[in-house]
Amino acid sequence: MNSKYIFSLLFLFCITIPSKSQQNAPSVEQSKAMLDAQYQKDWAEIDKRPLPAWFNKAKFGIFVVWGPYSVPSYAPVGPNGYAEWYWARLKNEDPDIVKFHERVYGDTKVEDLIHDFTADFFNAEDWCNLFAESGAKYVVTTANYHDGFAMYPTGYAETESTKNWNSVELGPKRDVIGELNKAGNKMGLKMGIYFSLYEWYHPLWLSDKDKFVTDHFHPKLKEVVNRYEPWSIFFDGDWGMSGKRWRNNELAKWLYYDSPVKDKVVVNDRWGSSRGINGDVFESEYGYGKWTSPHHPWQEDRGIGQSYGYNRSEDIHDYNSADELIEQLCLVTAGGGNFLLCVGPTADGRIPVIMQERLLQMGNWLKTNGNAIYDAKANPFWPRTFDWGTITTKEDTLFMHVFNPETAEIILDGFAGKVTSAKLQGINGNSKVKFKQNKDAISLSWDFKNNQNDVSVIKLVTEGTCSYDTIQRQYKNGDLFLTARAFNYSNPNIKPMYGGFRDRMKVIGWKNAKDSAYTDIIITQPGTYKVSVSYMATNKKQTGSEIIIELANKSLYHTTVLCKENKDYIFEPKTLGEVQFNKPGKYSVRITGKPNGTWNEFGLQSFKLQKVGDKK
Repeated sequence: MNSKYIFSLLFLFCITIPSKSQQNAPSVEQSKAMLDAQYQKDWAEIDKRPLPAWFNKAKFGIFVVWGPYSVPSYAPVGPNGYAEWYWARLKNEDPDIVKFHERVYGDTKVEDLIHDFTADFFNAEDWCNLFAESGAKYVVTTANYHDGFAMYPTGYAETESTKNWNSVELGPKRDVIGELNKAGNKMGLKMGIYFSLYEWYHPLWLSDKDKFVTDHFHPKLKEVVNRYEPWSIFFDGDWGMSGKRWRNNELAKWLYYDSPVKDKVVVNDRWGSSRGINGDVFESEYGYGKWTSPHHPWQEDRGIGQSYGYNRSEDIHDYNSADELIEQLCLVTAGGGNFLLCVGPTADGRIPVIMQERLLQMGNWLKTNGNAIYDAKANPFWPRTFDWGTITTKEDTLFMHVFNPETAEIILDGFAGKVTSAKLQGINGNSKVKFKQNKDAISLSWDFKNNQNDVSVIKLVTEGTCSYDTIQRQYKNGDLFLTARAFNYSNPNIKPMYGGFRDRMKVIGWKNAKDSAYTDIIITQPGTYKVSVSYMATNKKQTGSEIIIELANKSLYHTTVLCKENKDYIFEPKTLGEVQFNKPGKYSVRITGKPNGTWNEFGLQSFKLQKVGDKK
């Protein structure tokens, strides 16, 4: 036999027989399972890291959303009318944006508008001085938005058609993050950054997302962290891929174990498929603190108007008043959260005067009432809410935040404990509040002329152990409202989950119709009431569940239907029927599935009672 032929056979034989290491190599499925297990193990360990103490003490921060989008500074006014999304909406041929762009800029490309992003009036010290005067303790500035524009010098910044896409080589020709850090540090502000995971038009994002993660996103973030050492990182743009594909566990381990900010940095929950699951702080975007819980640190972020970036189409009526913003600060603090209020500077570097005014008004209020906000703890009655305002606490002190300047009397029932003093805080000093206690309530009265024009704070000093009844009472108008967080659940796998945006909260894990949600309520005004619930059912697979609400010896039935957000991002409540309360007292509410009925889970959001005949 030909020797060359024999050699060829031997060679083929050797390469086709797997080696011992190859024989023991895991399969694709096994490798995936191992990676999944490591991912879960990493996050289980990461989530044990304690929250740096500074964050919950600070309570109030300023969010700065500023970049090339501040040139067109346009979006149709309304919920989610975010001017900073201008480029993406133009690319997606949003008719309002296209019409505006053609009228104002003709055929000019968005990238070419960068020449009008001049920052002529940008003065970092003036900005930070304003933020300090507002009473804010920390600042978060857009270092890298979804457009990929870096507000600092970096080689990790480009689009399909533009290189050196950063603020030092284009537009302002300045290191915005560096200048703000220097000024903020001088004034004792804790300076942080906003950083988008994905970038709309980066070549790698459009061609090879996995390479984008390893060769662009991770090194770009590490560069900015190493250089500026932020106290906080506001992640966003996480919805493009899963957390595993973002390799967020690897990034988190570097941030928390090896980075220069490992002991101080606070990061939100937008790591990729992790909202309400992983993160130091759960983010709430225009959620108003309605759907969150004090059981995990969280942060409410919103603009003064309805956009984060400056929107030239907003007018005075689109901006919240100082009273409204102060009320939100109080409600967020009482819910155990922090309030991150956004300003949107103009392309030439000015913070609009109306925004400056709002910040200074909040600062003036905090000079008198900061003791009820900074380092304050949540409402001890939570999840119970009040129609007159809310409550925060500190050690032996309750702070009652009264929203209506004409209010001069409050009865706080469900409170048992000794009160030693009650004072109404004021600009010119404290004034007397009369109080009278019985076994489970305290009544307070004062001269309403001593109230502040926005929110007044009554300081109650207690002694010894106090108890707080968390059962929800009716408001004076007869209404009673509960979110899904006010219920108990028969199965520990059923729990409320908030998506971090507007009203996107629902109960998850309700897989068995025999399980139930239950709680107690207290009726103070007998009569006939309409019963309604809101829930999320955004596709047909989530519809058809036959639910029962048992209340006041009556069962009300409902079959869930398709229930999507309306134009205001609200899930419209569904009316189930009416119940009659014949006398005041405690009643039980129970929600469950119909025996032998259809069940496709139930994404409960809220429950409401409303007086029959009330048109609200």
